[in-house]
Amino acid sequence: MAVSADRDRPYAWARPGTAFMRPKLPGERVLAFSSHYLWPALVALPVLPSFYAAFHGKRLPVGSIEWFAVIGVGGVFLAVSLLLFLFRESLILDLEEWSYTHRRGFWPNLATRHGSLNEFQAVALDLLPARRKGAATWVATLQFMAPDKRVAVANFSGAGKAHAYVDALARKLQLPVLDRSGEEERTTRLSQIDTPIVARVGLASRRIDAPPTPRISLSGDAPHRLITLPASGVNLGVVLIAALPALLIWLGATAVTEGGAPAAAHAAHRHLRQIPHAMLSPALWATTLFTLAALCVAFLVLLCAARWQIRERGDSIVVTSRALGIRLRQRKFRKDEIVAIELKPTPAGRATLYDLQLRARRKLLIVGTTLGEDSAKWLEQALLSMLAAR
Repeated sequence: MAVSADRDRPYAWARPGTAFMRPKLPGERVLAFSSHYLWPALVALPVLPSFYAAFHGKRLPVGSIEWFAVIGVGGVFLAVSLLLFLFRESLILDLEEWSYTHRRGFWPNLATRHGSLNEFQAVALDLLPARRKGAATWVATLQFMAPDKRVAVANFSGAGKAHAYVDALARKLQLPVLDRSGEEERTTRLSQIDTPIVARVGLASRRIDAPPTPRISLSGDAPHRLITLPASGVNLGVVLIAALPALLIWLGATAVTEGGAPAAAHAAHRHLRQIPHAMLSPALWATTLFTLAALCVAFLVLLCAARWQIRERGDSIVVTSRALGIRLRQRKFRKDEIVAIELKPTPAGRATLYDLQLRARRKLLIVGTTLGEDSAKWLEQALLSMLAAR
């Protein structure tokens, strides 16, 4: 086994952050991953017109504060883009030779490591929490035998695709799955990835206890029980989305107000009239905006009133999202196909809410709830009791 002198550089292994690489070749004999190095050059293109104006003295006199600001900020931006463009990382997994080749560094001097696939301990799944308004990110990594060595191979914005990809990669590499996206690490052996819960653990059929909160309702008897979860209600996300219909209503009102439209509305209307076949009357413009605003308001009402129902139907579990009597979404799982029922914590200010995840062989559903820890654990045990009822 040939290993370069720089094989144990810390940045090349123990970096739990976002993966630079993406899957490139999902073959049966060779799996390839590599970094995307073209997008930094494309992102830097908008800076070039400012540089052109600065160097030619157009509206930016040489030596002025504005000139130094453009040169300084733009120079730093271009330098960072160049470093990202020169950074390369690739991983090739040869399933026939049972070996791997990992390269990482700045082109053309890349640190290279060759090794056996037996060095990997598991295929891990990590969750990077959302930053402010950003979304959470699931990262698929290959975990070495040493706990401080790992290599990230893919990013996902949704849990469903992340779990499906990790399970598929674990099958090809004949490795267990290490789920680090929850509060506790969970290891699923290769033989258990597709094994239903009913066959994997000895579930005993028992009566479901009363819900710990009146916000959850339980009705019916086994095997035809129904659990209704509380409505989503109004949260910060709904308040932010509500700004869109408010803006549309304001624009529509200014269009029908005589002499009350601001200069920006007049300018937009004037430009529209300069476009051929774009003659919009104020009444038509206001009607269009009010219609869009009404659709947004209706969507927000459904979003706030939506609640999940989990129904037991003999050998199946049917999960339905309803709002005002309208069925928004429905998924059906056979009891003998469900391989995992997990609770996923979601920070909500100072509190922590839990989402319910149901995973089958080729299905995954995340039930977004407004439940705390006690209520969420009751829901998990209730579903296990439903699976045990045959």
